[in-house]
Amino acid sequence: MTSLIFDPFMGASGDMIIAALVDLGADPSRVRCAMESAASVAVGISRTSRNGV
Repeated sequence: MTSLIFDPFMGASGDMIIAALVDLGADPSRVRCAMESAASVAVGISRTSRNGV
């Protein structure tokens, strides 16, 4: 069984948390569907690179 301990003691924004979960292997389409079912929003998930980061 794999475990993940999440302790944002310095704070973290929602988009940073979602990006980290997708980067760890969460299915982007399932994440998008879950977010869209929770509120009336349109969600787009794509990989970007800014200034080499």
